[in-house]
Amino acid sequence: MFRPISGIVTEDNGFIFVLILLTLAANTFSQGKTFFQTIEGNWEGTLEYRDYSENKRVKLRTYLFVKASPDGNSAAITTVYEGFGRIIKDTETEKIDLAGKKFLSGDFENSIESAEDGRIVMLGRGQDGERVEAIPKTVSFDDKSLAF
Repeated sequence: MFRPISGIVTEDNGFIFVLILLTLAANTFSQGKTFFQTIEGNWEGTLEYRDYSENKRVKLRTYLFVKASPDGNSAAITTVYEGFGRIIKDTETEKIDLAGKKFLSGDFENSIESAEDGRIVMLGRGQDGERVEAIPKTVSFDDKSLAF
């Protein structure tokens, strides 16, 4: 789970793909805010994943900086974390196609299965060990919390 933060200063020592951003999407919610407008700001939390090469769980302190577009249907999202002995920083533009029920991030595309206030459920494909699998992704959010 991520929580809002402010005043973070970071260094840029390299770039890497951003695993946790694969779960982001947008939709119009009550009070006239889209997903990206709701989560706009600075967040801190923990990125956790399975390292199959060493068969163990890895946890990294992670910071997200979200800047929504004026229409709220896309955002520049910067992810920063320390891993592998260096600070890693990556910025991606995430975009939603409401008519097509798709979330787009670089070469990745997820279908939006359902969207309601505070919760988005998507279906994508991803590597699970040596296999490519269908992977459901759920994002729960409000202006005080963000969980993938």
